[in-house]
Amino acid sequence: MWSRNPALGYPEHPPLVAWIIYAFTHIFGTNEFGTRFFFVLLIFFSGLLIYRITRHLYGTEEPAFFAAFLFHILPITQFAVLAKTDILFLFFFLLVAHAALQGDLILLALALGLTFLSKLLAPFVVLSVLLYFLMEKNKFWRKKEFIPALLVFLILVSPVVFWNLKNRLLTVGMRFGHQVSERVTLRFFFELYLAQFLIFSPLIFGLIIAAFIRICREKNALFLSFSVPLLLFFTFYSLKARAGIHWTAAPLALLLIKTGEMYSESGRKWFYHAALGLSALLSIFILYLPLFPRIIPANWAYSGRKEWVNARRLNELYGWKELGDEILKLYRPLEGPKFILVSRWGLGTLISFHTDEIMTFTIYEPTRNGRSLYLWEKKYNFINRNAVVIFDYKDARGKDPVKDFQEWFEKIEKAGEFEYSGRRYYFYRAYSFKKIRPHL
Repeated sequence: MWSRNPALGYPEHPPLVAWIIYAFTHIFGTNEFGTRFFFVLLIFFSGLLIYRITRHLYGTEEPAFFAAFLFHILPITQFAVLAKTDILFLFFFLLVAHAALQGDLILLALALGLTFLSKLLAPFVVLSVLLYFLMEKNKFWRKKEFIPALLVFLILVSPVVFWNLKNRLLTVGMRFGHQVSERVTLRFFFELYLAQFLIFSPLIFGLIIAAFIRICREKNALFLSFSVPLLLFFTFYSLKARAGIHWTAAPLALLLIKTGEMYSESGRKWFYHAALGLSALLSIFILYLPLFPRIIPANWAYSGRKEWVNARRLNELYGWKELGDEILKLYRPLEGPKFILVSRWGLGTLISFHTDEIMTFTIYEPTRNGRSLYLWEKKYNFINRNAVVIFDYKDARGKDPVKDFQEWFEKIEKAGEFEYSGRRYYFYRAYSFKKIRPHL
């Protein structure tokens, strides 16, 4: 949805993820392959960077190959199929570390600038670079490449700065000003690190902890400067709010390099091989789990919702094309200027993708993850447009769209239902939109 509305920035994130999806969907088409291809490719190059950094530090093939292989076999790495900002951030984070290690200021500036275009955690990466140069006593500002490198960096970060200044620092406020508890709680802290235990696999996460203890003892400049600031931030953040379990991927992935050295020096390689084997089994399980949705019990995590009969979490991966086809049967015959209105933002993005309709928006108050859809409404004139309105089984309870939204349209009527894998969707035809919603 971002890529269909090109901009210099978005409320949720900087713009690079949207630009990349825009480019590759124009090459391969608006499909899963076009959306995700580049991000899977980037994971390969992230592994290559881990290999190069490890080889540079330790000078031999064994630790470098082990660290790169370990990275690719992690359970969390299998989620690289998702087109997310975190994959961009991981790659450019590793590229920044590689450039700093090489002392290449131009490459460093390029990588830092692209990090700012990827994710708002980029200021922590700048801090890591400064800490690394300070610990290494590197007077980088005296080098002849410093001014050109600074110009490259400023040019690359300018879209993010310009968009946020124009929009009252909206991205910053969105990412760091929401869902923060008024008091300290250990719940989110344990949730974050127990999740790392699983997504990095139990034995490998143990190796990462051992690697972190070792770099603290050795006072290694590269690992300390690039891992500690982000890990400390996420740790303190998790005491006040829920941190994404994938947010720590970049600093922890860097510590895999140290496990490569530990493997090379170890006389107990059987343990490392066992860690690889367990991680491989978990990764295979994750990759093939969607093929067997009945593994997860029906209504799991949906307790108390009687209307969600036979709802299975993994079933939600399927049926979107079929839903899109059903909606188009109603939408295409609708006369005049028109749009699609849905009950929540996540449903809206999926319907837009599988109907190829940009004019798809959400009904309720904007959430932090769906706010872009509300800003884009200002680009379009809804008055007098007809619409297809869709509610899903999660949002329909206690709602009567014909009654609740009759003031929005000249006329609204029930148009049918569609069920797929225990999920039910309710369709309505609405004619001549006449009322802008209060929050607009």
